[in-house]
Amino acid sequence: MGTLAAFGGFAVGFVARPLGGVICGHVGDRYGRKLVLVLTLVVMGLATALMGLMGMLQLLDDTARAQALCAFADSTARHGKRSILAYLDGLPGRGAGDGNALLDLICETSPALGWGRWDFERSGDGLVLNVFNSPFAAGYGSAAQPVCAPIAGMFRTVAAIVLGQPVRVQETVCAAVHPHATCRFVARPALASNEEGDLT
Repeated sequence: MGTLAAFGGFAVGFVARPLGGVICGHVGDRYGRKLVLVLTLVVMGLATALMGLMGMLQLLDDTARAQALCAFADSTARHGKRSILAYLDGLPGRGAGDGNALLDLICETSPALGWGRWDFERSGDGLVLNVFNSPFAAGYGSAAQPVCAPIAGMFRTVAAIVLGQPVRVQETVCAAVHPHATCRFVARPALASNEEGDLT
């Protein structure tokens, strides 16, 4: 069984590398190689580090786990701003005000970057993100509460840029809580000054 698992790992890499090359090659031709290089390195490194930490979270009690997940989301929102600005710099002839182009680019590149497949939809004055195959839910396993805090943090930054105002993000459905579900995040404007939001 161990031999089969080892060969399965090689097979996944054998199939994934050309597929990633096709997707990243297209994005590189369209938006520039520098953008693809920076994004793949940053996102794969961040995803790998966070996946490693997800197993540690299962050892924490509920209160400490909730605090750690909040810290992950805040850190990702704060530091993910650089990645989002790199996306915006890679959009030829477009600036920070072109939110739809940013959302289209993120949807196009997210599967190759290891954060699952992202799909955005507008909802009134807010924004909704559906994430198919979240690596954080898969890496954590079964949970009693949502665990995709890094995605929530990154989405908070994206939504603040697209909506042009501070937002609150909530993970309303998590695949770690509801197996076979799609992770769903909702961003709404932070209405009161005491509500936590992020405007980049």
